[in-house]
Amino acid sequence: MSDATELRGSAPGGGTQRRAGLLLALVAAAVSGVAVYVNGQAVSRFPSATVYTTGKNIIAGIVLTGIALIAVRGSSAPALGRARLEQRDIAGLTVVACIGGAVPFVLFFEGLSRATSSDAAFIHKTLVVWVAVLAVIVLRERLTLVHVGSVALLVVAQVAIADGVGSLRPGVGEAMILGATLCWSVELIIVKRLLVTLHATIVGAYRIAGGAVLLLLWLAATGRLQALTSLSSSQWAWLMLTGSILSVFVSVWFAALARAQAIDVAAILVLGAVITGVLNVADGGRHCSGAGGRLDLDRCGHRRSRRPAGEARTTAGARMIGAAGLERFARYAAPPNRLGYCGPAEFDSSPQFDDERRAEVRRSAREFIGAYPYLELLAGAADLDDPLADGPVEAYWIGNPIVQRVAVGAFGRSMDDRFRRRSGAAWQHVELAVPGALCNHAFHVFVVSPWVGLMREGAVDEPLSIVDDCRVSWGTVMSTMTGFVVVERVPLAWEDGRLVPGVAQVVEVSCEVDAAVGDVVSIHWGNVCDVLTTSQFAWLRYVTNSQLALSAAIGRPC
Repeated sequence: MSDATELRGSAPGGGTQRRAGLLLALVAAAVSGVAVYVNGQAVSRFPSATVYTTGKNIIAGIVLTGIALIAVRGSSAPALGRARLEQRDIAGLTVVACIGGAVPFVLFFEGLSRATSSDAAFIHKTLVVWVAVLAVIVLRERLTLVHVGSVALLVVAQVAIADGVGSLRPGVGEAMILGATLCWSVELIIVKRLLVTLHATIVGAYRIAGGAVLLLLWLAATGRLQALTSLSSSQWAWLMLTGSILSVFVSVWFAALARAQAIDVAAILVLGAVITGVLNVADGGRHCSGAGGRLDLDRCGHRRSRRPAGEARTTAGARMIGAAGLERFARYAAPPNRLGYCGPAEFDSSPQFDDERRAEVRRSAREFIGAYPYLELLAGAADLDDPLADGPVEAYWIGNPIVQRVAVGAFGRSMDDRFRRRSGAAWQHVELAVPGALCNHAFHVFVVSPWVGLMREGAVDEPLSIVDDCRVSWGTVMSTMTGFVVVERVPLAWEDGRLVPGVAQVVEVSCEVDAAVGDVVSIHWGNVCDVLTTSQFAWLRYVTNSQLALSAAIGRPC
């Protein structure tokens, strides 16, 4: 390697620098371990992981840019790199912003919304493997037994703290996290080259701030910029927290990388996976996330115990659990049942609930052949025994992070088993939609039902009014009266053969829940079913808009 490109960690007098770099890498590993855990909590509070990571990176970019501006005014450690840019640096920094500060963040946090934080930490920390390969080939660094030991530690930690390497469940989320890790591995090698001549604060600021600009452009191009600007104060508080953690991590991580070998720094980062695993164990293991974040056991139901392969699940003799889920299911299922569209004819649709009524809802739920299989998929994705626990029920009717955790393969098999024979030639349209589907009522209304039909008497014509009533919509309460509320609601309309939001209307709908003027409520077949929280409202908009777009992409029956 030439003198011009010799890494500082191996230069004369570099022993002290290397020791400082390794200490900084230990700090970065600790920050990373906490960060993955905290991000696992935070991302579930947002309707879109991409919106979340964009907001977080904007905060971190602002902080890092401030640090970089101080460096530009006069670096106190010129031996650690220039604080001023030259034209030849721009290309490398642009690549770093793209493959380090933009693309992998989307992949990682979209994946994290579908996987557990322990699994995400394990996959992310395989970074040491990919970096080792690249560092040996590109940077001519040496692989030692210490580096091999770090890989062994990674496996041991997964076995001891999680449920073994075999507990990793390959799926879309895990694949996205692996893709992000590979991007970051390549980026690390490029950054190591840049840090030979550039100050770490400059590279860190360009990586995050430049990536945030690219993420903003992506949100604008995909029509999701409004989702970022309409976040609540509590969501911005989460972004301030996680963005600050990210800025600390990048500052320390790049400072370590400027002083020590890339392979050494990546090996030490493995400790972060151990920290994340310990935090998850201390917090009760894998969590069940909902639209407002973590769901407690009363809301989610009991967790599924691990059984030998092939052993059947049973709830015989189990006590009544998930009362909130049963009541929510009944509120949404009763209106179309009263109209004769779905479920058993003898279903009790009264708004009153006692133990006998809840037991009747549980017995009858399986006869709602449109909804119940989705609930089973959602319960499986959330690692729950009970499809009628509130987590899966909320995910199906309103939306929450569980809808994104259903594996595409499992979802596709369910669609195939249920609809291929029934839909005949129309099956190709349903099959085409599976990769973009969310396991939610909106998918069933906008994509499945037009081609298959799941009314009690079979397929029926679906004029616009039926589709609009059947979807779960929302409205703002303008006035209340006994048994009814007046809401402002946006109906669906046809535009160039596609379903699109229409012009807002003021309508009167039935209401048997406690709603007040100004509340945003969910509406199903002309009945108010829930007063929505800010997060629930965001999720309902997200699943509706995404599945409307999916419906437009595959077309509708002529």
